[in-house]
Amino acid sequence: TGLYERDFAERGIECETYKTGLEHCDRAILESATEGFVKIHVLKGTDTILGATIVAPCAGEMISELTVAMQADIGLGTLGRVVHPYPTIAEAIKGCGISYNRTQWKRLEEGKVVEQASAKTKAGAPSKAEPAALAATIIATAVVSAAATAAVLMLSRRR
Repeated sequence: TGLYERDFAERGIECETYKTGLEHCDRAILESATEGFVKIHVLKGTDTILGATIVAPCAGEMISELTVAMQADIGLGTLGRVVHPYPTIAEAIKGCGISYNRTQWKRLEEGKVVEQASAKTKAGAPSKAEPAALAATIIATAVVSAAATAAVLMLSRRR
């Protein structure tokens, strides 16, 4: 959905791409369907989604989340903070969002101001995210991911 990688070069748009392979998705592992990926392109320096490609068994059901996000100006950082059902292959979308949020964590550690294009003020200008709030969100995401991984490990040991 949206633009493809070749479109960015043709239009002179700088973008960043976040990719999660299905080999990192617990549901895909359980179903032995680890070939595939989710790739999401954002405008460089922002979390504004410009396009996405999904190669997965249920790509048709997954792509609508990204289409809605693009239409509603919901950024990739926000998708990384949304709780997705577990275990589902759609968690690969969240994985891309988490990857984006990690880049923001790195910028925060470097003391740079963190901006998200999807967070607009009434005047339409990007608002500056509070570093403490961003840090709390990233930590909460990491805790949820760790708990989910622990649950899968416990289930796999029972077999």
